[in-house]
Amino acid sequence: MKSGVLSTLAVLLFGFAPAHAERVAKPVCKIIRIAEAAFLQQCDRQLRSFALSMPGTERTAAREHTNKFKFTCRPGFCQDEPEVTGWFVNPEIWKLGKQDEPAIFDLFADLVGWKLLRSEQHFRSIFKPSCKLSGVRLAGLPGQMICYEMKSADAALSTVVMVAADDEVGLVLSFTGPELRKVQDYAVSSLGWFSLERGRGDATLERWLP
Repeated sequence: MKSGVLSTLAVLLFGFAPAHAERVAKPVCKIIRIAEAAFLQQCDRQLRSFALSMPGTERTAAREHTNKFKFTCRPGFCQDEPEVTGWFVNPEIWKLGKQDEPAIFDLFADLVGWKLLRSEQHFRSIFKPSCKLSGVRLAGLPGQMICYEMKSADAALSTVVMVAADDEVGLVLSFTGPELRKVQDYAVSSLGWFSLERGRGDATLERWLP
């Protein structure tokens, strides 16, 4: 009887140990500050910061709303260049998915609000892939890139979407302009211009933040 009880306890303790260890190893994170193309998060007792920039260019980051930022230019610069917009995303959304064109469209449709407006199927019908899916390395993050052309009776627009992520952070960038070739060339050229700065600190230091 005693050995049976011990066997049951052993199964309960050690049988679930790997899953429990995995849960313990993965910190619970929450965002506590957002500014421009940057955010600060607390993961258990550690602070982590991520800041995306385009050093050496005329573009600086400006926040548009809670989870959307844009790299804008000084007056008189970048008139003929694509609009560059971005979002930080949960990396697991990308890393656990298929990382193909439908996955990119699904994520992009959610970020730009098409799903919220229930217009995803409408835009899917006019937002057509126009280049092959290709691997990229965006600010040190591995990812994928795809091109889209949106043609309707009223307008024509070209967009290149990049999605990249590692275990800590996910990033989506869109490059938009009237001519696909120019947008695509700019997007590929810009891969060497993005820089992702990371910071670490003890969460007890949060009290000293402004």
